[in-house]
Amino acid sequence: MKFGLRRIIVFSRDVPALATWYSSVFGMKVREMDPSGGWADLDGGGCSLGLHGGGSRRTGDCGHKIVFGAKDVSRARAVLVKRGARLGPVKKFAGLHLCDGHDPEGNVLQISNRV
Repeated sequence: MKFGLRRIIVFSRDVPALATWYSSVFGMKVREMDPSGGWADLDGGGCSLGLHGGGSRRTGDCGHKIVFGAKDVSRARAVLVKRGARLGPVKKFAGLHLCDGHDPEGNVLQISNRV
């Protein structure tokens, strides 16, 4: 089973302002903007850039999250754990399924069915 890099999530103190900056400076198209300002998804070509609110309140994170895509997150988690990955439980929010973990150096990663 091969996993494609789908998204890099950057935690932000001001999602709308940062989305505007990436859009104007790098020409990235904003594909999704949460009306509450807590999430934005920008088209980065082959990999999207997710901007996640709460950057100033988060602790223990490195400021970014690398996200790999999988249609079946539970199955992907099982495969990765057998390969030695450290992953938490699968979380489900309506149609969104995700699982967080860390690489050997402590970088945050996620498996998600969000494409």
